[in-house]
Amino acid sequence: ISMRKVKYNEKIAMGVLVIIILLAIFFIPKLNFTNKEIMTPIYNPKNTGLETFRLGIDVSEHQGTIDWKAVADSSVDFAIIRASYAWNDTGDHTDKTFKENIDQAQKHGIAIGAYHYSYATTPEEAKKEAEFFLSQIKGIQFQYPVYYDIEDECQDDLTKDQLTEIVLTFLQTLEKAGYYVGIYTNPNHISQLDMERLKNYDLWIANYNLQNVYDGDYGMWQYTCYGKVHGIAGNVDLNYCFYDYPAFIKKLQKNNY
Repeated sequence: ISMRKVKYNEKIAMGVLVIIILLAIFFIPKLNFTNKEIMTPIYNPKNTGLETFRLGIDVSEHQGTIDWKAVADSSVDFAIIRASYAWNDTGDHTDKTFKENIDQAQKHGIAIGAYHYSYATTPEEAKKEAEFFLSQIKGIQFQYPVYYDIEDECQDDLTKDQLTEIVLTFLQTLEKAGYYVGIYTNPNHISQLDMERLKNYDLWIANYNLQNVYDGDYGMWQYTCYGKVHGIAGNVDLNYCFYDYPAFIKKLQKNNY
């Protein structure tokens, strides 16, 4: 092999390496909330009329003890915090860090919402979950919706009508109690829901792609579960919010009282 050919091959390899590096710089999502200016949405949902967006996290006891001051000093605007899962057993089914996370987030000026992870397979169980969730969030002032998390494998074999009834039962119970509610799920479970019947409720969708492939309307997009945020050890879910929930919920509360 001639030296000229070796040098030519080296140039090709170097060119390929440069292309790979450039692609990584421009197309791999940035996972650390340290500079809001470089965190730009890759895709905007339809019909939102959005000119700005907000950056947030969602957390549970799986994140351990969080340094909320450090989180607040980063570019995090809001946090959706797990309150509970399943129903009835306060000891086992209450998120062990919920109260601390709520108190510390509020103390450090971070807007909050909450969510309940569902194991319900009937409307009756969904009603129990709603009542249990209400018992955990009573008296807390939220700036973001409270969400029903639908994604468990125990619900995989339910029909579209069955799962939709479960979701409606939970959301309507929370609405009657005066909360602004939404659905959290992923594209697989959306296919199990009658979104026409649920169109009046806000959607928070989990989709870990460079673009959100869901074609419907949504208010929040959880775009990765491998985020890094100051104050949190390990990975954390990161979200884009495309709607000014704090202003909207404040307006609703003002009109209701």
